[in-house]
Amino acid sequence: EPAGNLIKRCSLVEAPDGSLRGTNPYERREFLTSTDERFRPVNLVTGPDGALYVVDFYRGVIQHRVFVTSFLRRQIVERGLERPVGLGRIWRIRPRGASPHPRPALDRATEAELVDALAHPNGWWRDTAQRLLVERRATSAAAALRDRLRNGESAVERLHALWTLDGLARASVEDVAAALADGAVAVRAAGLRVAERHLGDPRALGLVLGRLDDPAPSVRRQAILSLGEGRSPAALAALRDALVAHAGDRAVRSAVLSGAFGWELELLEGVLASAPFRERSDERAAALAALVDVVWRSRDRARRGAVVERAATTDRAWAAAAILDALKRRLKVGTDHPLSASLARSPAGWEALLAREDAAGAAARAIDPRLVWPGRDGYRTPRGPSTWTDAQRAQLERGGRLYASICASCHQPDGRGLPGTAPSLAGADRVLGDEGPLARVLLHGLTGPLERDGRTWNGDMPPAAARGDDQIAALLTYVRNSFGNEAGPVGPEIVAEVRAATSTRVEPWTDAELEEGAGGR
Repeated sequence: EPAGNLIKRCSLVEAPDGSLRGTNPYERREFLTSTDERFRPVNLVTGPDGALYVVDFYRGVIQHRVFVTSFLRRQIVERGLERPVGLGRIWRIRPRGASPHPRPALDRATEAELVDALAHPNGWWRDTAQRLLVERRATSAAAALRDRLRNGESAVERLHALWTLDGLARASVEDVAAALADGAVAVRAAGLRVAERHLGDPRALGLVLGRLDDPAPSVRRQAILSLGEGRSPAALAALRDALVAHAGDRAVRSAVLSGAFGWELELLEGVLASAPFRERSDERAAALAALVDVVWRSRDRARRGAVVERAATTDRAWAAAAILDALKRRLKVGTDHPLSASLARSPAGWEALLAREDAAGAAARAIDPRLVWPGRDGYRTPRGPSTWTDAQRAQLERGGRLYASICASCHQPDGRGLPGTAPSLAGADRVLGDEGPLARVLLHGLTGPLERDGRTWNGDMPPAAARGDDQIAALLTYVRNSFGNEAGPVGPEIVAEVRAATSTRVEPWTDAELEEGAGGR
C-alpha cells in the first residue's frame, strides 16, 4: 500500500463454500511499515534465492498531476515533498538464518532438468522452468510431463505439468481426464479450464458435465464457466439445469450467465419451461431477475422486446410478475427519474397483459408508459453510428481508444462502472442529456457526493487526461454512443464553448452545480 507506507500480508484460506477468507497473521501489526513517508512499496516478487524483493518508488508525491487538488498542492509545497527524486531502491527481505538457494542456471538446463524443476519448492524456479519449456517448444518432454501430471508428489507440481502441456499444445483429452480425477481441488479446476479447448470432442464435454456434481464448490462453478465455452445445445441444456437446480446460489447464477452469454433468451425460455419453475420461490424470482438484467443491459431493442414478450405470453403468472418487477427496477419506475426503453416492435400479447387483473397486469401497467416502439408516441429513430458520416465514425473510434486508456480502469471497459469507485455510464441521465455538463466534468472533474442508481458516490473524478477540444469531443462522442447509449456525435466547437465559459474554473464540479447549470452551457 504505497499511500500508507506499508506492505500487508494476508493468510488465505478456502472456506467450505469455495470462497476465500483472508486474515492478518500478526496481531495489531503489519508485515512491513515505515515512518518514512517517502517509503512507497509498489511491487514485490519472490527471487530465485528464496528472498522477497520489494520495489520502493521512494517519492514524496505519488499522485498523477490530474489528482493533485489545491489542498494537496499546498501540502506538497509547504513540506517539500516534490524532492528528492531519483532515489528509488529495491529491498531484499529474507528469513533470519536462512541459507539462500544456489544460483540458478536454468537457461542452460536440459529439458529433463526443467521438468524436475517444476517440483521445486520455490515458485520462481517452477515458473521459470515452465516458461522455458514452453519457449523452447519442448514437445519431446510431453511424456515426462504426463508422468508428473499423474504421479507428481505435490498438487503444485501436477498443476505445472498440466499447464506446461497446455502451453506446448500437447494436453490431450486423456490428460484432462487425469486432471479431473485428481484429489486436489486446484488441479481439477485447472483440468476444466484446459478442457475448454477440447469441447468439440464429446468425450471432453462429458468429462466437464461429470464435474457439475463435484464435491468442491469451486470446481462445480468452474465446470459451469467452462461449459459456456462449448457453445453447443448440450452445454446450454446443462447451464439451464444448473440454474434451475441452484437458483438461490448467487455465484452459480453469475457463472451460468457468464457462460450463457448471447444465449440468455434461450436460457430464459428453458428455465420458464422447467418443472421446478411452475411454483414461485424467492430464489427462482431472483434467477429470472438476473436473466432479465443481463438482457436489459445489452440495450438491444430486439432482445429487450423479446423479454417483454416472454412476460406477456408465459402461462406462469408468478414468472410474468417477477420479470416485470425486474423491469420496473431497471426502468426506475416510482422514482424521481424514471427511464424509458425503446423496443424494436410492439410486443406480442402486451395489450392482453395490460387488461389482466393480477400482479403481472399491475406491473405491466406500471411500466407501460416507459416503453416505446415504432409507431408509438415518444419513439425516436435511432441515432447510432450507422447514420453518421465517415468523419464522425472515425471520431467514435478515436474516442474508444481514449476511453480505454483514460476511463476504463474506473468505469470499466463495458461502461458498467465499479462498485465503490465509479457509477455506470450506460443509460445515465448525465451522459445522455445536454453535452455541456458532461463536457465540464471532463474538463474540470467531479466531486461527490452524488446519487446514482440508489447509491451514494462520494469520491473524486479528476479531469480527463486528454489534450485539446478534439480529444474531449471524441471522448464525449464515445461515451454517449457506447454501452447501448445513442445520443449522437459531439463536435469540438461545443467543448471550445464550454472551455471558454469556464476558463477560470479550478475546483472540480459538484453534482448540485451541474444540476443548476453553473458555468455556462
